[in-house]
Amino acid sequence: MRKYRERKAALRRQIVDAGVDAAAVSLADKAAKLRSLESRPAKRKLNHYRETLRGIEQRYGPSRLSVILREELDRRPDA
Repeated sequence: MRKYRERKAALRRQIVDAGVDAAAVSLADKAAKLRSLESRPAKRKLNHYRETLRGIEQRYGPSRLSVILREELDRRPDA
């Protein structure tokens, strides 16, 4: 899969299908990355993070980690 969107969509499906523990790790990783970035992430990365969050919450419901990631994403509304 060469296209970014296709690769990321496949990754999101794998994360959701791998179970709640994999979903938690993904949420924590993305929140930590956003907190540590000093520069503005690329729009497509933020969109991928939002879609990951959406898919995880659809499957497993909201969690403390999803709330943290959502807060980090809400600080970057321009993407």
